[in-house]
Amino acid sequence: MASFAVATIYFGKYNYLKVFTRYVVLSLTFFTLVAVGIAFSGSHEISFYLSKSIDLGNAIDLAFLLALIGWMPAPMELSVWHSTWAMAEEKKPSYKDTMLDFKSGYWGTMVLAIAFLSLGSIVMFDSGESFSKSPVNFAGQLVNLFSSQFGSWSYYIIAFAAFATMVSTLLTGFDAHPRIISEGYRFLRNKPNGKSIKLISNGVLFISGIGTVIILFFFSDNIKMLVDFATIVSFIAAILISIFNFLIAYKLHKENLYPKGWIRWTLMTIGIIGLIVLSVFFLKLKFS
Repeated sequence: MASFAVATIYFGKYNYLKVFTRYVVLSLTFFTLVAVGIAFSGSHEISFYLSKSIDLGNAIDLAFLLALIGWMPAPMELSVWHSTWAMAEEKKPSYKDTMLDFKSGYWGTMVLAIAFLSLGSIVMFDSGESFSKSPVNFAGQLVNLFSSQFGSWSYYIIAFAAFATMVSTLLTGFDAHPRIISEGYRFLRNKPNGKSIKLISNGVLFISGIGTVIILFFFSDNIKMLVDFATIVSFIAAILISIFNFLIAYKLHKENLYPKGWIRWTLMTIGIIGLIVLSVFFLKLKFS
């Protein structure tokens, strides 16, 4: 699958899949919201509580917190992804359209995160079942969560929608990271688009593909460890991306191309410091 994603991005065929995957993701979103509605309307005893508080002095608890922050409701570099995709369009969108696209994706992802959490809590919690560590079995359990609400007729529809969504997510990641790294480098070094920028983009793409295969090889038997590893790495990588983003914003500010206002700079600075402190604290606990 990783090889397919790398080849698709490298040969520039991702545009052919965008419309298709967009409708598939919308379909899965619809099924998810309806399934949650059905689950809430059923005869389930619903209770919300925290079984334990998070101890920031405990490496396991801190790792859980970083994993949660890393991808909730979406990867922290999502705003940068939207910027690079907007600039890649033949017709550059307006600021208003770009912000609408970003906010709808961000808040939509948050709603879906809460929906999946609610569905798992209502259907799986206190059912005597637990999610499997095997990726294949976990995928089957995930599809069964939906089919248990809709009926057996929906199994293959949900399975296809979930598979297509995962493929779309994989393609999105492989497309976005090479873009933001190569475009950031080009902007900071005042370099025009050319062979060197394309070489950096392709290099990051192939390194990402090889890294994905290696990671899957080591974590193929334990999906929880795989997700925890990926989300924590995403959190730590967000430090570099946020600094990258700050430098680009500062350069735009010097050229009078960035909106003025001390609140933006204060929030960016606090965010970067917070990311660094949490990451250093976690690494210190992990290896002490």
